[in-house]
Amino acid sequence: MWRANPKAWVTRQFFVQWVNLVFGPSVKKYLQENNLPMQAPLVLDNAPAHPPNLEDDILEEFKFIKVLYLPPNTTPILQPMDQQKKLWPESVAESTFEGFEPEVPVEEEIVSLGRSMSLVMDERDVNELVKEHSQELTTEELQELQSQQIRGFCKKLVLRKSQRWRILSLQVR
Repeated sequence: MWRANPKAWVTRQFFVQWVNLVFGPSVKKYLQENNLPMQAPLVLDNAPAHPPNLEDDILEEFKFIKVLYLPPNTTPILQPMDQQKKLWPESVAESTFEGFEPEVPVEEEIVSLGRSMSLVMDERDVNELVKEHSQELTTEELQELQSQQIRGFCKKLVLRKSQRWRILSLQVR
C-alpha cells in the first residue's frame, strides 16, 4: 500500500486505512495460521498521524487489536534505533575525518565540467538554473510536456514512414 504526501508524512487518514487494509488483515491471518488467540497489541507513540481514538476507526472484524499509546517523550528511550543518537558524539572523535578530501561545492564541480566541454558559464548560471527548476511542475505543465513529447514522437514516426515510402517508390521506378 503506497500513497504520496507532499511533506512525506503519514496522515491520519492514511494511517487508519493502513491499519484496516494492511495491518489488521495481516495480523488476523498470522494469528489464525499459527492457532493463536485473537489478541494483538498495536503500540503507538504520539505522532501526529496516530489518532487518539484509533480504536473507534478500526473495522469490526479487527476489534481484537488493542491500541496502546506510549507516554509522551518516551519513544527515544524505548526505541533501539534512537539509542545511537546518544552515543554518537562520544564514539566518533573529530579526528576520525582527517584525511578525507575537503568537500567541493557542487556548483564548482558543475562549472568545472561545463568549462571542460568549452562552455562559458559560472556558479551564478548554475544557481539560476537550479532556482528556475526548483518548483514542482503543475499538472497542466506536466500535461503540456507530455503533449510535446507525443507530438515529437509522432513527427519522427511520420518522417520515418515518409522516408520508407520514398525508398519504396524509388525501388518501384
